[in-house]
Amino acid sequence: MPKPVDLSGLWGGMYWYPDSVVEPVSFSAWLSVIDGVLTGTTLEPNTFLLNGPEELGAKLTGSASVTRVQFSKAYPDVEQPPVIYSGAPSEDGNKISGSWRFRDLGYYSGGFEMTRTTAKSERMIKIPETVG
Repeated sequence: MPKPVDLSGLWGGMYWYPDSVVEPVSFSAWLSVIDGVLTGTTLEPNTFLLNGPEELGAKLTGSASVTRVQFSKAYPDVEQPPVIYSGAPSEDGNKISGSWRFRDLGYYSGGFEMTRTTAKSERMIKIPETVG
């Protein structure tokens, strides 16, 4: 099994549709990778949900290693199949590139790229203790 990689932190990226007049969609993502298990969230402009909010958030679950990153992206309260992302991190761990597809609609797919926006030393954010 490939060795886990630390991809935890804040990321910025974009995904795009193949052969489309639709502009690439930018997004931000917060990833947490512990022992190869990837969890996180994304936030992006709403480009597909009619009469929906301006921005859409999604939950990420998957896995990450030095050679492969795979996760599903599910939009809460949006009736559509999860989107499956599969890619590879760069050697320095600051970029992930690959493709996406709908789990149940394999023929509908595109590409994505994301870049770490926090320096490795800034990835751990201390949450203040609540005063009771």
